Amino acid sequence: MREVRWEDHAGRYWLVELPDNVPDTDAEYGIILYPVDLSSLGLPIEIEVRLHNQLYHRGIRSGPEARLRQSDISTAIRTALRVDALRIIKLYEDEESLAPILDA
Repeated sequence: MREVRWEDHAGRYWLVELPDNVPDTDAEYGIILYPVDLSSLGLPIEIEVRLHNQLYHRGIRSGPEARLRQSDISTAIRTALRVDALRIIKLYEDEESLAPILDA
C-alpha cells in the first residue's frame, strides 16, 4: 500500500491509501487517511474547501492528534477565514472611496 495525494472536483486535497498496483488516477477510490470530511459543519462550500485544505496541509491524521494540536486547528480556521476578512475590508475601503462622490 502507498499514500497518494488526490484533489477532488471542489479543489479539496485528500491523502488516500492505494494498493501498489493501482494507478494514481484511481486515487478517488482510495481509503481516505486525512483530513476528515467537514461537510457536516454546514459551512459555505468555499470556506469548507479552504478550511479542509488548511487541515490537509497540517497533516492531522487522528482524533488524538487533533486534540494535541488544537492550536494548529485554530490557526487553520483563522487562515481559512482570513480571505473573507480581506474581502470585508475591501468592501469598507471601496465604500469609503465612493463616499466623496456620493456626498457631492
